[in-house]
Amino acid sequence: SAHATAHALGLPVLQTLHNFRLLCPQATLLRDGRPCTDCVGRVPWRAVWHRCYRASAPHSAALATLLQLHRLRGTWQRDVTLFIALNRWCADTFVRGGLDAQRLRIKPHFVDLPAPPDGPRQGLLWVGRLSAEKGTALLARAAALRPGAAPVRVLGDGPERQRLQGLPGLQLLGEASPDAVRREMQRASALLLPSLAAESFPRTLVEAFAIGTAIYWGVRMPMIALNEHPDLTPSEEVAFKVVHAVLAIASVGSAWFAFRWARRAPRDGDRAGQPEPVEAGLAR
Repeated sequence: SAHATAHALGLPVLQTLHNFRLLCPQATLLRDGRPCTDCVGRVPWRAVWHRCYRASAPHSAALATLLQLHRLRGTWQRDVTLFIALNRWCADTFVRGGLDAQRLRIKPHFVDLPAPPDGPRQGLLWVGRLSAEKGTALLARAAALRPGAAPVRVLGDGPERQRLQGLPGLQLLGEASPDAVRREMQRASALLLPSLAAESFPRTLVEAFAIGTAIYWGVRMPMIALNEHPDLTPSEEVAFKVVHAVLAIASVGSAWFAFRWARRAPRDGDRAGQPEPVEAGLAR
């Protein structure tokens, strides 16, 4: 593998943990729309039994076998110099799954964007992959509960696009460039992140912080890293329990409060998770 080759050449190997593939064949810690950690720190045979990957036992078996072979070989212990997790919750989860805590650093996504222009904001925005684990079904049901309201603007593409096409309350805009996404964030009242799966630290999240856009996220998003910083602790009124409750918000006061909270967020994503220096780990 590339890990072993780099290690044999004496090169440091730095691996960022954007998902949970090293612990879960599905990579999402999700099964049938519910949280699942059955394979964390264990032989992942349960993923085969439940057909977790692409609803296929053979596909799940192939990935489960690959994961177990790397664990037995010690790939992650021998061939990787340093791992980067995007928040504390993710780091703790990977340690439970067998990674060495001494070779884990926390470094959230970060951006350097100009201050957003002041101006009116309206409407709700979704940015991301249109897939079931991102909460698209819940979004569609919730948007349908807002007859007469402006549709939720949806930027992105994915396997759920065809099912969402033409549904009431949604305006599918397709994929967009990073600049176009930021322009949409600047005009939106709030960004929706209703993921069913455990998100590590989506880049759209820190971009919204930098732009000053309010964020409503689902209860499954383990924003433990955000809660480590006092400026990023949302009130119970802002953190929504179900997406349709957020989409039903019509109170100007609530929208103003959420916007003010978003504007208080640090513009430097490095502060969000109090990251440890990566360079020091690579030098060891």
